[in-house]
Amino acid sequence: MLAKAHKMVSRRTEGQEPANDNPFNRITYNLIDLCDKSTYNGDNWVSHIRCAKSGFQLGTTYYIKSEALAILDTTIDFVEA
Repeated sequence: MLAKAHKMVSRRTEGQEPANDNPFNRITYNLIDLCDKSTYNGDNWVSHIRCAKSGFQLGTTYYIKSEALAILDTTIDFVEA
């Protein structure tokens, strides 16, 4: 049985918010689970942050998912400094 898409859903928000020329005014954040494929040091999670203005990307790996909030807080402190 084939399904038919009746409505296209996009998660892009560029048209919903006004553009701003300041770097890091808008970022995208991805939390990636590596499942059984951990990194060379045993980390299982990746936080990926991208600045919409400059395209600057930052990736951080860690072992426990609960560290994600601390990583995000550290990144925000880094950007604000």
